[in-house]
Amino acid sequence: MNDFMKCIVKAAAGPGCLELQEKQIPSPNAGEVLIKVHLAAICGTDVHIKAWADFAAARMKPPVIIGHEFCGEIVDVGEGISNTRIGELVSAESHVACYACPLCLDGKANLCLNTKAIGLHFDGCFAEYVTIPAENAVVCNPSISIENNAMLEPHFVPLPIVDPSLGAPYRWIRAVAPGQPQALR
Repeated sequence: MNDFMKCIVKAAAGPGCLELQEKQIPSPNAGEVLIKVHLAAICGTDVHIKAWADFAAARMKPPVIIGHEFCGEIVDVGEGISNTRIGELVSAESHVACYACPLCLDGKANLCLNTKAIGLHFDGCFAEYVTIPAENAVVCNPSISIENNAMLEPHFVPLPIVDPSLGAPYRWIRAVAPGQPQALR
């Protein structure tokens, strides 16, 4: 594998400031996966970042590789993650919970007080490779097109639902794809 990748970076604060750069391919840290990006989609968030809207200016500290809607293949795993994940076709839940705040500790990571976002608070998917927490890598159905799998992320965001029959801490679940609910930890 080549040691470098091309990526789109919000290089500085202010309107514009997007640059095509070459950076070293990241290595996954403990609990992370390295994904070879097959396809990335442009979200309204990316447009706000480019324009340096108040939303982006209040949250982002450039330089950061932007983008969070994508589909790709896991090619490496960090410590603590099974090698069996290598080769999985995945998309991402772009909101990364802290698992330390009161809501996370109550099993409501979807309401995390310290949520960080891929491509906003840390490097995203407008690159040939991206590292994300393994728990945010959602397995895709390979019979669905790469284009549709890259567009799964918007479905992960608005669909938290409650199932009291699961009991704490799994009473909060989210639908991550049609017909495939997953318990939040």
